[in-house]
Amino acid sequence: MSGYTLDRMDRAAEDEARVLLGKKMMAEAPRLYKNNGDNSFTEVSKAYGIYRPLYTMGCNYGDLDNDGFLDFYLGTGTPNLNAIIPNRMYRNIEGKSFEDVTFQGGFGHIQKGHGIAFFDYDNDGDQDIYEVLGGAVSGDTFQNILFENRGNTNAWITLRLVGKTANRSAIGARIKITVKDINGGERSIYTTVSSGGSFGASSLQQEIGLGEIQEIKEVKIWWPDDTNTVSTFQELRHNSFVTIHQDKNGITYETRNQ
Repeated sequence: MSGYTLDRMDRAAEDEARVLLGKKMMAEAPRLYKNNGDNSFTEVSKAYGIYRPLYTMGCNYGDLDNDGFLDFYLGTGTPNLNAIIPNRMYRNIEGKSFEDVTFQGGFGHIQKGHGIAFFDYDNDGDQDIYEVLGGAVSGDTFQNILFENRGNTNAWITLRLVGKTANRSAIGARIKITVKDINGGERSIYTTVSSGGSFGASSLQQEIGLGEIQEIKEVKIWWPDDTNTVSTFQELRHNSFVTIHQDKNGITYETRNQ
């Protein structure tokens, strides 16, 4: 996601109007690139509903409603209050488009957003958001914000991976979770262990939304090392905290205080 254009900050309203009228905005447009699976990408920002003057500084992603599709939050704006640019929250609609839920969710603060982290700080199975407000400009300082997620009814699982021949935090590990949904069909959910996007670091434990399901059929992990180690586990319990060690065959369920 790009689109931070310093010399257009005081003309954000003009760029917003241009987009609504179907005209080209003058600011740098945000870009979303869809992986085609053949070492090429397609630019899809207009098709996915995010071609707007967003003036993004920090960006990170997570699954706020545990539906298995990653949403994202943008730290935006400028220290100059001549430009009123709210921070933005976009909800992923089944991988087909993004819906702006900035104001419905109470995310639209006008202070300049910077670092953003998704993490489950209260161990209740849903991701919360911490945002650092302000930046490097003198006087550009505001109180940081913690957004507590009020929760939902979708299933989830939290995986803490511990590497052996891979790095201990398993950064770079790829995870595939196959679930049986409430209609009896199968669905696969993918994630990679990382701290996320720019200027912020999300939790390295993987807090994964699963949607409405009957069960988890399989969890498969590709560890990031030279041995191409793959671990496979059947029928893990959903709505649980699980630790998986690369050098052990089993798993450990954890009980955590909220």
